[in-house]
Amino acid sequence: MGTRAPNCPLLDLAPPSANLLYILVGTASLAACASDWARDRQLYLESMQLRKEFTGSVHDAKSSDPADRERIMSDISASGHLEQVNHAVDVLLRAGMSTPSLRAATSCGSDVRGAARWSLGHILAVFLVFVVIPLVACVLDTSCGGLWRFVPFLMVAEGITWFLIFARRQHDQRSFLSTAGCKFAAAYMAVMVLWFIPAL
Repeated sequence: MGTRAPNCPLLDLAPPSANLLYILVGTASLAACASDWARDRQLYLESMQLRKEFTGSVHDAKSSDPADRERIMSDISASGHLEQVNHAVDVLLRAGMSTPSLRAATSCGSDVRGAARWSLGHILAVFLVFVVIPLVACVLDTSCGGLWRFVPFLMVAEGITWFLIFARRQHDQRSFLSTAGCKFAAAYMAVMVLWFIPAL
């Protein structure tokens, strides 16, 4: 007696081409995340190496040209902003860049490590969850019915709005946006999986 193949009603809602699109974008997101993690690991090691040489004060900084060092230190001392310079260098080593907003965030106790880098994998995850999947649902009309038919259209609008905001943000703000967007996407997918488990 043959065994019956498991049937998933969810997969029947979309044609194979749509499922293939989901797989391709999802795989691209995972591959990009793996690349991001490898890059971040290398940058972290480089940052740690640089921080070993930083005592917390530019007074202890070294220079290949002693005359340049003396001139720079003289300018810093004359400006009266030694603490601000030390803080800016510390933020630079932590975040990979030093901007007014990052320095302000650090002063408030925020962790700005890696703020100079945003993840392509996170961006693709947001694109998949908040643009690709709901857009396919809109085209095929396979999502919520009745009064809830607007949900996928709303999600597409949210996804496009998020990308517009991301494009207009400063570089030091994009890391936060990409991380937050990916977390929202993961939370949404977790809820959807729990919601659809009875249908499996």
